[in-house]
Amino acid sequence: MRHRLRAAGAVCRGTVLESNRFYDWPDERLDRSGWTLRVRRAEAADGGTTVTVTCKGPRRPGPLKVREEREFHADDADAVAAVLDAMGMVRTLTFEKRRATWMLDGCTVVLDEVPHLGHFMEIEGAGEDAVTRLARTLGLTDADLEPHTYSRLLTRYCDAHGLDGTRITF
Repeated sequence: MRHRLRAAGAVCRGTVLESNRFYDWPDERLDRSGWTLRVRRAEAADGGTTVTVTCKGPRRPGPLKVREEREFHADDADAVAAVLDAMGMVRTLTFEKRRATWMLDGCTVVLDEVPHLGHFMEIEGAGEDAVTRLARTLGLTDADLEPHTYSRLLTRYCDAHGLDGTRITF
């Protein structure tokens, strides 16, 4: 895919190692209603870090994973976690992934490596038409779509292999 991106004129914006922490209420009401709350810490090769808190709504009907998303940046992932813990939320899953970010045709293309699962690609753009058009440019078809989130895939993998599915790292 990197070769296809370069051939299409994409520009790589860098790579990071992410730690993604997911939170829910003890009764799992966020998960049951299709919502997620994530605290992400991304560390670049130069040591710079960013922390992003993201709340995603339920998936909208359709072939692509489209969800309402609200987010903000914070200075300290552990401080955000302490606030969520103090509110009574619980950490449900923590997992790492390696991410390379590319830009092409007004879209952001990320190439992810997730422990136990392998390699994935996400395309984000200004609407489903832009995303679909770029996917076709890169030679992807509907058969390449993964309907499940990393969280769901990792949980299933760990359950099937008898692994602790709460903290997954490289």
